[in-house]
Amino acid sequence: ARDDVMLDALDDALKNLRDRLGDDPSAWTWGSLHTVTFAGPLAMIADLTPLFTAGIAEVGGDAHTIAQAAFEPGAGFGVDVLASWRMIVDLADPDTALGVHTTGQSGNPVSAHWSDQLALWREGRHHRMPFTPEAVAAAASGVLRMRPR
Repeated sequence: ARDDVMLDALDDALKNLRDRLGDDPSAWTWGSLHTVTFAGPLAMIADLTPLFTAGIAEVGGDAHTIAQAAFEPGAGFGVDVLASWRMIVDLADPDTALGVHTTGQSGNPVSAHWSDQLALWREGRHHRMPFTPEAVAAAASGVLRMRPR
């Protein structure tokens, strides 16, 4: 009976995969099922979804891997939890730091920095992160000063 139950479970899993990913198992990838959608709270309003969705990415991992990307068992394979920031710092030379955010530095969907880091994050790459005030000033592309009246 155990073998029958296991074979039935395997048949069900293979049917589910074929229904979702097609008939060619060599084309099946975990990322095709395991995706993350970067959407702000206003994306819940149907007409605003395109404006407030920074992107969708296929990801590896699960709740128990270094590149954690957890999903809720029984609720599909969409990612619910993952690291939104990656950073590598040599404390002897902090201006050589590397980092990447999942989407971009800005929360404003009309900003050039709304989702400009998504490709880097998706590919597991980073950009330079100047750390000291002098290095930040030298690398800055602009300054925004907000002062009360």
